[in-house]
Amino acid sequence: MTARRKVVLAAALLLLSCREATPARAPDKARPELFLLTSLPLAWSEGFDLDQPGSPALAALEAHYRVKLVDLPSQVPAGGLLLAAQPRALPAEELVALDKWVRAGGRMVLLADPMLEWPSDLPLGDKRRPPIAFPDTGL
Repeated sequence: MTARRKVVLAAALLLLSCREATPARAPDKARPELFLLTSLPLAWSEGFDLDQPGSPALAALEAHYRVKLVDLPSQVPAGGLLLAAQPRALPAEELVALDKWVRAGGRMVLLADPMLEWPSDLPLGDKRRPPIAFPDTGL
């Protein structure tokens, strides 16, 4: 494990230790919709095993938001909230549409690490594996 990954992990554990063990889930009406665009295996395990729960990060998000998974930014409605966490490379037309959407008032948080080291049992090149680098798309 790299030193950078250890620091990130320690920071995440410190933040999680400040919270309740299981976050109280707000009622559906009180939780706004959050559209999640990611290449990371947050909603399911790499093997798509139904017996394995989703990521603790997803559980924390679901305590505060009604999380909806999307494949493309164009699936997010006007005025929506988009969390793009290490997204895959997007086609040029999607990037243009995303730019217009944000300029028109769409809200987006982009989490992109060009040096991400995500543990994976899948072989390099497998589409289900998180990309080894964030694609320079101009985002």
